[in-house]
Amino acid sequence: MLTSAIARVLKRQIVVVDSAQNCARAVEEMLDQQSLRAAPLNHGQLRVALTDAADSFLNVARDALQLKVGEIEIRALP
Repeated sequence: MLTSAIARVLKRQIVVVDSAQNCARAVEEMLDQQSLRAAPLNHGQLRVALTDAADSFLNVARDALQLKVGEIEIRALP
């Protein structure tokens, strides 16, 4: 989320490496190699389980990540 802001402030003097993008590509390749990729029209679902109140999480999920979070499960830590 901050890559472009960081690059703008540092005037592109550095290269920002996004490990999440690299990880996503590696998972995509692995799924393809093992023929496990879901069909394009097969939409996944988001299931959320938290160990604390959901207020902060919901704000970040909605505002920063633009996720629509439905039902949330609260789990106690053992």
